[in-house]
Amino acid sequence: MQAEKKNENEENDDIKAAIKQSKESEKQNTEEKKTGEEKKFKCTTCKDAFFDTNLEFKAHFKTDWHNFNLKRKMEVMNKR
Repeated sequence: MQAEKKNENEENDDIKAAIKQSKESEKQNTEEKKTGEEKKFKCTTCKDAFFDTNLEFKAHFKTDWHNFNLKRKMEVMNKR
């Protein structure tokens, strides 16, 4: 019972961290859009996730933010 609660707390912490990272990235992307910079790579799972290099784009797939958004996307697809 306590192990389940601990896992649930860890998952909640991960979600909070992903949300915080998402907000920070969204703020950064908004600032970049204002400067008119064009990005070469875009993550279709994470809204407004743009990257200059392939290396940044690949690294993005390992982030908590991307994994959180991917889980949300899969939940929506499973409900259909």
